[in-house]
Amino acid sequence: MPSFVDIPRLSGQAYHQLYFQGEGRSLAPVPSGSSTIEHFEIHRRDDFRYKCKDTIAANRIDFYLIFIVTGGEGIHTFGDEQHYIKEDMLCFIGPNTITTWQTTVADHQGYFCAFSEDFFNADRADKTLLRSLPFFRVGGGASVLPLQPEQTRYFLRLMQDMETDYRSGQPDRSALLRAQLNLLIQRAYTFYRAGQPQAEQAHSAGLRITNAFLALLDEDLAALAGNRPFRQHTVSEYAERLHVSQNHLNDTVRQHTGRSAGTIVHDALAKAATGYLVSSALSVGEIA
Repeated sequence: MPSFVDIPRLSGQAYHQLYFQGEGRSLAPVPSGSSTIEHFEIHRRDDFRYKCKDTIAANRIDFYLIFIVTGGEGIHTFGDEQHYIKEDMLCFIGPNTITTWQTTVADHQGYFCAFSEDFFNADRADKTLLRSLPFFRVGGGASVLPLQPEQTRYFLRLMQDMETDYRSGQPDRSALLRAQLNLLIQRAYTFYRAGQPQAEQAHSAGLRITNAFLALLDEDLAALAGNRPFRQHTVSEYAERLHVSQNHLNDTVRQHTGRSAGTIVHDALAKAATGYLVSSALSVGEIA
């Protein structure tokens, strides 16, 4: 497998070409609010719509992807783990998780849902849920959730309803889609905990440090968004506030997110600047 830096990192607007045969029936992503950064889409996957390629080379995505398998089989890698994917499975891919795919049969069926963290968190006070769940860890670990047939039927009905609402074109559909997406994820987590009662009793120290760092960064960015006094902190300063070394913070955050603390700070500031350009009359010089 190529080195991490050589593996392409695909956006929500670019992954279709690598993942699916032909053009598919592409629909415009659903934005919410005024930002064009937010993204959501859900589609049925079969031999006529969004037919998956037989082989998908190693790649990473910069968004979240959930898909349910109701037909077809193949070998899918998630980080360091390899799974044989087949009917009655719900699968999860988070940002920066390295994945590959190799089909073993001709026909495939199911649904897939792609969304950005911005879309999911748009109306949430607690913006740490996606990062804290076991499903989206960079190294895998809980990327595949085997389902009982009645559980498959539950998620299939939910995703069918989501697709109907997604395609409706209603101007207020974003809030409904967020609520349905939250229900899907929370229900999956309930099934996961019921099947593995010991797996999530306590978060690792590394995950707690990562979430604490992200919470501090969110506080700083909230001040910036609210036009309150803002000073950009260094990774060393964040590490000091968390009572760990800078190297330990970088290594820990990279383990859980696929990016160093410094990269996350840089990307967060760049995204904030993009948001200002989209939603305000400030010039590039004033934002800088």
